[in-house]
Amino acid sequence: MENENNKKNQGYVYSFPFEFVGNKWEYFKIWLVNTALTIITLGLYSPWAIIRKRQYLYQHTLLAGIPFEFTANPWRLFKGNLIVMTYIGAMIYFNVFQHLLAYSILLALLIILLPILIWLTYRFRLRYSVWASIPFNFNAKPGDFYMQTLIYGILRAIPFLEPYAFTNFNNYLISNISWGKRKLSAKIPTEPIFIAFLITIALSVGGLIFVMIIMFILFFSLSENSLNDSFLSGLNFVAIFSMIFVYLLFIVIITTVQSYYSAVKDFYRYSSIKIDEARFNLNIPLKELVKLYVKIRIISIITLGLATPVLKIELLKTLFSNAEIIAPTEDYLD
Repeated sequence: MENENNKKNQGYVYSFPFEFVGNKWEYFKIWLVNTALTIITLGLYSPWAIIRKRQYLYQHTLLAGIPFEFTANPWRLFKGNLIVMTYIGAMIYFNVFQHLLAYSILLALLIILLPILIWLTYRFRLRYSVWASIPFNFNAKPGDFYMQTLIYGILRAIPFLEPYAFTNFNNYLISNISWGKRKLSAKIPTEPIFIAFLITIALSVGGLIFVMIIMFILFFSLSENSLNDSFLSGLNFVAIFSMIFVYLLFIVIITTVQSYYSAVKDFYRYSSIKIDEARFNLNIPLKELVKLYVKIRIISIITLGLATPVLKIELLKTLFSNAEIIAPTEDYLD
């Protein structure tokens, strides 16, 4: 991987490093207040929560010493959220009171309009993302985006086509992002992601078979002993707790393989991004990224999601401390 990066970096002379300077406990407080206010206001506060969270993350992400900015007005997001909440509320009402025709129509309409809602989300987020006083933009046309989302959404649901759909759809998304006059592009390689996908499937199936065999053995042992008068014998307790242990082991196996696949996809996605003649460079080894993803997901499960904001800061610090933009000239980003 090191030799591959060296080959990629030939011709790139100047490095513009990223840095993330956020504090995990500051962000945890923001997350805690946002969550509490969102619950108290039945979701009405969510636009302010989203903007506040994103502004903190942007302001503490530096490129060449200059922070990013998120300049969106929460009232704009509030209007959109209010429409969506009203729509979902109507669906719940029709479902509860069994107006099946009205519910079915609203559900079908929501599914049909979902790609447009996703397009609006991308456009909103990038339009108000700014670095060095220059905004980003999302240039995909609504009709084209709709068709791409529909096609690759269907392909991702077909076994063994998920890696192909992932790489092509993300290449499409990135190629429709611009920063000022500079355009982003990406050519994410399909082969390593397909190999990672096969490994993930193999390990998941293997883990499932292993757990089923152990569960069958333990269940048979438990059934045999249940014929005795002392059903709550020590052996039965051992069997029950062994079954719980095996179930938890299965969760760890699935979490690990999913984290591995996510890390591989993110590694090649980030490493493939170009900004005209410059390129994004991720220096962290893939093995270390996998370990980090596994750690974050397992701790999130153990803490029932409470550690998520703290772990997010840890992830961003690690990623950005190993990230840079390398360019052919010193004034490339001026």
